[in-house]
Amino acid sequence: MSFHEILNLLLFNRIRLLIFTGFTTIFLFLFLLLVYPITFISTTTLLPPEKDNIGGVESMLMGSGAANLLGVNASGNKSQLYSEILKSRSIAEVVVNNCNLEDYFKVEEFQHAVLILQQNSIINVTKEGIIEISVKLKTPWFSRYSDSVDSVRSKSAEIANMYVEALDEINLEKLNQKAKKTKLFIKSEMNKVAVELKDAEKKLEKFQFEHKAINLPAQLEASIESAADIKSQIINLEIQKKNAELNLSDNSMDLQSFKEKLKILNEKYEELETGRPGVKDYLPGMDKVPELQLKLGELYREVKIKTELYLLLQKQYYSEQIQENKNIPTVEVLDKAIPPVKQASPRLIFHTASGGLTAFLLLSIILIYSEQKKNQSLKKRLE
Repeated sequence: MSFHEILNLLLFNRIRLLIFTGFTTIFLFLFLLLVYPITFISTTTLLPPEKDNIGGVESMLMGSGAANLLGVNASGNKSQLYSEILKSRSIAEVVVNNCNLEDYFKVEEFQHAVLILQQNSIINVTKEGIIEISVKLKTPWFSRYSDSVDSVRSKSAEIANMYVEALDEINLEKLNQKAKKTKLFIKSEMNKVAVELKDAEKKLEKFQFEHKAINLPAQLEASIESAADIKSQIINLEIQKKNAELNLSDNSMDLQSFKEKLKILNEKYEELETGRPGVKDYLPGMDKVPELQLKLGELYREVKIKTELYLLLQKQYYSEQIQENKNIPTVEVLDKAIPPVKQASPRLIFHTASGGLTAFLLLSIILIYSEQKKNQSLKKRLE
């Protein structure tokens, strides 16, 4: 059929088209207005997790000081991770349980309510890393002018906000579990280091007791001063002895006294040099100082290392203990969900106009098809 034939056909049947389109439009408008369920969508938004704010499941997966999982923008990746957590069954179960959605959805099985919730929840992450949590709920049929409209509005906002609480709850639970496990591990390591530190301290104490090496630099200084004093006395006595030998006989009491004093001073000096009993009780021998210094340094270093390690573990232990018991929110809400003012669907004017236009086009196609069939049938008869 040509365009003019189609136009003539539609003009000829315009009354039928207008009546059918008008009736369909009015029927569709009344159906959407009075019968069809109304859908409401409530949305809450979360700020991107801070770069240095590692918590909850994320902290458990990434670990302290670890690199970001996805590797482009830290906040964006953490937002994406939070988004996946929000889509998880664990979060949905918490929301269903806390909002009593089994009764609200009128289902008998808990997991069926979880599935319905997931189907009616929309989790998105913007390019800025903001997390959007939207929940859509429908009213029953024939309920536009009933109290259920306000109930559905409030319920959609309640569920959206509960998603945030569930995320925070699971985050804290996982974070505290991780802190508890870490604390137990650190405690066991602290006990090991404490034993090793005690053993190192005992070795140092034993070495210092055996070699009288309390403070080698100070002891060495005292030993040198004592040796220098004794040596000066020896030299002085030797001069006096030589002078006496020139003037006194070998049997002189004064000469014998000089010799006896020199003998005693030489013995003392030798004891300082070698650390023989007597001096050894309070000063190490100078000939052994380098060896003692090296060994003592090793023991001091071992004690120092174990002490520093123990203090570090102790600091980490108390940090994890605080983390285990703290209850600080792990997410920041930008916009809390509120009962929506406007319905998401149906859009009365748009859907009614679309339905009327569809009815007009559908009837037009039927008329054109019927007319074309008649023409083909007439041609066959004429032939």
